[in-house]
Amino acid sequence: MNMEIRLAQPDEYETIAAIWYESATQMDGGAPALDDPSTLSDRIIRSVEKGWCLNVAVADGHIVGLLATTPEDGILDQLFVAPEAQCQGIGAALLDKAKQQLATGFTLRTPVTNVAGHRFYERHGLRVIQDTAHPITGAPVRRFGWRQQATEG
Repeated sequence: MNMEIRLAQPDEYETIAAIWYESATQMDGGAPALDDPSTLSDRIIRSVEKGWCLNVAVADGHIVGLLATTPEDGILDQLFVAPEAQCQGIGAALLDKAKQQLATGFTLRTPVTNVAGHRFYERHGLRVIQDTAHPITGAPVRRFGWRQQATEG
């Protein structure tokens, strides 16, 4: 598989929203209070305007994943891989990109029900910070954090 990670383009937001929606609804426990794909497209536009750095993973000419970070705040906001493209190293490559963009460290949150996601993040060096409530929806979420270790390149 030939894969690259690059900045997303505005004409790709609908495709990105569709992958976000499909992946989020299929994760362990689903995504509480997730907008529909058309609303997610609008949310992407607003979030990019407010400071998101939005990258896509492109494999064989097709967008297969997304990474949204907020560098100013040290937040990995969204990381999703299309269900049919999972377990091929795309998520790990996107997470590595986040570690490059947010080299001093970052936090993220994911639903407490997303057990597969928890295992993925822990396998890649992130640590649980706390279980808490989502600030907008109130749904239970697990916060993870990552800090570069002195031995990491």
